[in-house]
Amino acid sequence: MITKRFHGDDEEECRLQCEPFIQALEQRLSQQPFLMGSTPSLLDFALQLPFVRQYSRVNRQHYLHGSYTHLQNWLKHHLQSRLFSRAMLKYPLWLETHEENILGKPASLET
Repeated sequence: MITKRFHGDDEEECRLQCEPFIQALEQRLSQQPFLMGSTPSLLDFALQLPFVRQYSRVNRQHYLHGSYTHLQNWLKHHLQSRLFSRAMLKYPLWLETHEENILGKPASLET
């Protein structure tokens, strides 16, 4: 199944434009566990994680059956990490709850 949220009919063309970058990431990750070495860095979290996460979802089958084993393992590591799950905490839409939520937990989630 192909996600069709924000792109038009040029999915294949866009994928081919991304391919050299994805291959460079795969090559780098074949030599070390994270993009800048043995520990995660800002490059892993801020720049590459959002891009690779989106790339992996556009054409899931292509991504899963491609030759990106190191990139897949890297992404899986991040998606399953406690840090990622905490950063991606889903907040209720303000329009639904009208709860105050300023840079922290919404009132309904505080313990």
